Amino acid sequence: MSQSSEKRWYDQDSNISAAVNLTLDMPNEILIIISDGVVLLAEREFQAKETLKNFKSLGTEKVLAIYRSKEKKRTYDQNPTVHKMVNYLYLMSPENQNFMAKHIILIMKLVQEYLQLCAVNQIEPQKTDLEEMTQSYANNGNEAAQKVLSSITRKFLRHVEERASQLNRPSSVVEEDDRDRQNMRISQSS
Repeated sequence: MSQSSEKRWYDQDSNISAAVNLTLDMPNEILIIISDGVVLLAEREFQAKETLKNFKSLGTEKVLAIYRSKEKKRTYDQNPTVHKMVNYLYLMSPENQNFMAKHIILIMKLVQEYLQLCAVNQIEPQKTDLEEMTQSYANNGNEAAQKVLSSITRKFLRHVEERASQLNRPSSVVEEDDRDRQNMRISQSS
């Protein structure tokens, strides 16, 4: 058996392989968010949902592969969103797969920038930030997603500046501010 026939379908092309493997290597929570964005983009750009409904016209090999994927033997088949993303990519023409691979890599770069920003600022990554970035990318493109990332960066910088100014004030003022915030939270929850 030749080596190329042993590869998964997405490993046949280096761009598609890189995009899929980069995505699948992410932690599960981030993988699901990215997959949601990719599914949205595939549905918007290529009517992937309709293609999946009418996949019998794609040929015996692809039909059988989709049916086999329902057995959920692969690790990414366990999550419905990731399963859908991989199947959408599989059903596309090679040109459309490459188009999607380029966009997946751009989304991954945004996610990596965001995660680095969180690490540098010692702030826990937020699911809502990742969702906003990927959904913005899928709906409005890279420029819109970059704007979301810039907005998040500005928010982080304001937070860092606020913390730095607190560190520079006398401790009695900081303690008083903390008490005021605590009292405000208590009064708001009442």
